Amino acid sequence: MGRKAGVTVEETRAELLGAAARVFARKGYDGASIADICKEAGLSTGPVYAHYGSKAELFVAVLEEHGHEQFRKVLPRQGGGDVADFLATAGSMVDRRPPEMGKLVLSAIVASGRDPEVARLVRSWLSGTEELLVATLRAAQADGTIAKGAQPETISRLVTIIGLGSYLTSALGVPAPDHDDWSKLVASLVDVMRSDGGT
Repeated sequence: MGRKAGVTVEETRAELLGAAARVFARKGYDGASIADICKEAGLSTGPVYAHYGSKAELFVAVLEEHGHEQFRKVLPRQGGGDVADFLATAGSMVDRRPPEMGKLVLSAIVASGRDPEVARLVRSWLSGTEELLVATLRAAQADGTIAKGAQPETISRLVTIIGLGSYLTSALGVPAPDHDDWSKLVASLVDVMRSDGGT
């Protein structure tokens, strides 16, 4: 079967990504097939290849949709909102990652070591997210929200490292730290970046 009757292209894409996330989380990148994903979604392969050129592209789309895409949706627009408040809120929640997303990220790391196309796409996904945060931090420096001495590229990389680490510990079942203690630590780090608390 192709696209389901009465279902929009965007709804089909959302169903496909949801099914792909479940299959990749269960089987990993190498163990999952397009046929498995289509069966899970109740679709033929047509909609897959209408949206994505390869399994690797579909995999990275799943990472974007179910991972850092959430970050992109709530990140303040350049010149709007308080990026420091966003970082404090988002950072305080990384100790509560869902294990399924952790399994996807772990699979992405393993697959990147084996498949150059996956490695290239995963690097692009991470770089795009970092670039978005860098641009937002620069805008916040321009409007005085973030200290001029803060280094947007370094902050963005720290966010990536903490984010990836939180996915891995979640996937491996490592116990989370005390949530209140974690939130206080993140808030104190973010306060250093604020224009009235930073350099």
